[in-house]
Amino acid sequence: MEKGIFIEQERLNKLLNLYEQILVLSIKQMDFLRKIDHNKEKEIDILLQLLDQRQELMNQIDEISGGPGMFQEFGITEQDEIKSIMLAIHKNDAFGQVKLEEQMKSIRAKLISARENQKAYKAYTQEDVYVPAWFFDKKK
Repeated sequence: MEKGIFIEQERLNKLLNLYEQILVLSIKQMDFLRKIDHNKEKEIDILLQLLDQRQELMNQIDEISGGPGMFQEFGITEQDEIKSIMLAIHKNDAFGQVKLEEQMKSIRAKLISARENQKAYKAYTQEDVYVPAWFFDKKK
């Protein structure tokens, strides 16, 4: 019986450690997103590396936990500790999602502008002779 309790305690400790590592990664992601310049490919690669590390930890949790109902086998104190870590991770993720959505809107606007400029350039240089007429002055 003691051996079974020891194994469960060891499993709980591993899970707590993995969740704490995910929390640390989510804090790094949040800090990184606060100061990231999305125009630099190197910085985007760093963010992707953080996400890959996090996914690896999540896969390890899935292997250890054995499914979504696994927390019921732990005591209330352990469940509360895991929940508090998960809530902190969720809070950081919400911040990161907002930041990424802001950047996505900015990039989308730049892409639309670039496409419009490309169309105007082609019309101006007459690269494509079969394009309908273009007016370069905007109606006010």
